[in-house]
Amino acid sequence: MRFKWRTLRLILILIPLLIAVGISYIIFVYNCNNSSNENEPVKRKLTEWNYTRNFHKYSIEIPTQDNFSFYAEFNTSTNPNFYFATNIDSFLYPAGENQIIPVVYKNKNYTLVNINFPFLNRKENIVPYLNGIYLIKVIHLYDLVKFRTFLTDALRTYKDQMKYNRRGWSTVDKSPHMAGIASDMGRYFGTERKIIEEECEKIGLKFMQHGGRGNIHIHLQDNSLWHNKELVNNLVEISNEMHIKVEKQNNIITGYEKTESRKLYIENYFKKYGKIITSFDGSNIYKFNFYTYKPVVLKSEIYNDMGINVATLYSGVYKNNRNIFLLDLNFLRQGVYKIKHYFCSRFIKVEIIKRF
Repeated sequence: MRFKWRTLRLILILIPLLIAVGISYIIFVYNCNNSSNENEPVKRKLTEWNYTRNFHKYSIEIPTQDNFSFYAEFNTSTNPNFYFATNIDSFLYPAGENQIIPVVYKNKNYTLVNINFPFLNRKENIVPYLNGIYLIKVIHLYDLVKFRTFLTDALRTYKDQMKYNRRGWSTVDKSPHMAGIASDMGRYFGTERKIIEEECEKIGLKFMQHGGRGNIHIHLQDNSLWHNKELVNNLVEISNEMHIKVEKQNNIITGYEKTESRKLYIENYFKKYGKIITSFDGSNIYKFNFYTYKPVVLKSEIYNDMGINVATLYSGVYKNNRNIFLLDLNFLRQGVYKIKHYFCSRFIKVEIIKRF
């Protein structure tokens, strides 16, 4: 029986289809095996880290199963102290004062954090800084897609924004990128796009997919910060102030990179700390139990007996579940304090605490 060319063409068509179906099935099974069960109870352990400057020390509970980020601003000294830490795969990646740039404009803080975390994929030519509060949500989103995607744009100068306008890449003179409260995400699958879009709606981020010619990407921005009229009205001045400080910091970074590789630079500034399970003297541990029906960032303001704000802490992203916020009060002086809790800007509860 003679072999027909029609049969050969049919075989050549079917083979790629079968290969594609097989690969899709493998990816589906892998994602199912790696997805967490939302009905399982959240197991939590107590993890401590210390940040010492002007004799300050604090700790906070970090879930060992969930991604967790933390940003703090301490006003207990003449110059505010800033701290940012994140927990990935039960390891801590803290960024101290060397990687945080406090930008103050008309007595308002617009603090930037260096995003050179070793687990975060990004383009090399971007300005690697974002607003600390916004960065909490960004790391949460990237954790949902296992950090496979790339961060393709972050902080942007006013000069760069004008260049984007001239080339037709943008239609606005003022962009949230200029304040570090927006970023772009690229190299993602369709399933990951859907996950990001659904989560953005829950945590108050704007989601927009745009671009073309192989440059399709997701634009993310924090609307809760962008709706600040004072920021928008003075955006050019604030952006210029940011980039003066960023350029000064990058001169230090560039000098370091001339002698050491970028990998060593990252390891030096973002050291990977092992999980520390410890117990505290319960007299100075503050515990706040709360339940949320959707993912939130918890804002906690601490005031002394004179009504002066001594610390502001942002933690999250907490998932829709029963959660515990645990804080070591040893960084405060002895006395009575008032702590106010907010979900974003919505007031939740006020409590009186005592530091022994």
